[in-house]
Amino acid sequence: MGKLHQTQTTLACSLGTLLTGLLYVWPSYTLHLYSAKHTTLLSSPMTDLEISLVGSLPSLGAMVGTALVGSILSIFGRQKGGLIIVLPLMISWLMIVLTTSSLVILIARFIGGLSAGAFLVHSPIFVSEVAEESIRGTLASTPMACYCLGVLISYLLGWFLTYRYIIWANIILCLIYVVLMITVTESPVFLMRQNREEDAQRAISHYRGASISSEIVLEQFLRLKQHITPAVELIAVESDVKVEEAEKEKLNTENEGFKEKSKISSFKFLCKFSFIIIIIFAS
Repeated sequence: MGKLHQTQTTLACSLGTLLTGLLYVWPSYTLHLYSAKHTTLLSSPMTDLEISLVGSLPSLGAMVGTALVGSILSIFGRQKGGLIIVLPLMISWLMIVLTTSSLVILIARFIGGLSAGAFLVHSPIFVSEVAEESIRGTLASTPMACYCLGVLISYLLGWFLTYRYIIWANIILCLIYVVLMITVTESPVFLMRQNREEDAQRAISHYRGASISSEIVLEQFLRLKQHITPAVELIAVESDVKVEEAEKEKLNTENEGFKEKSKISSFKFLCKFSFIIIIIFAS
């Protein structure tokens, strides 16, 4: 049951990379509609510069989205963060389907790129934090596989559907992503960093398919706590003095060893230098 929950979360967040594939391929079968002299989609045909920007602005937006997603995930978590980063993409598709202005479409493409960059960071982080070692490699490859699948699906949509139906299909997929992300459980790593230890234990129990009191859950909880909590906080107050003394002795020993090595190194250097001088004068 635990692996099923891990797979569910992986597929949910990997749908974001599928949406990214759809976003990037869309111009390949749409630009000819925008550049046509008698286009009915826009108030006036796009220029060559505007056509090139339609394809390049999402990448520029992705750079910004990649820079912002770290703060979003740290503040809101992996689950709620996923719900937040899909909003720019939904807004961008709505802007495109409702406008006839080339400028609005360009702005919408940039906004959609914010989500694209965020998805490519969010999915690997979420998967790595919930997947167990035995299937982590398989699940970690899912986001990239979904991206490639999104590229394929986008070409199929361009082949079979009309302009507006393609956009509405993208909006529906965004809504499906929202529904799937609502159903997943938050990452235990984020919960532990928020000092929500009970919630973190429940999350570990959910993703391992075992009871909270089971040995596997307790073991992973302690390992996670030791990894996240600074080592100083895990040391008992009574042992602070002993630890400090031990550290001092260790430093003193290392310093003495370093001094001895320095003396030996200096002596060796002096001997070598003297030997070289003798050879020079002898010759």
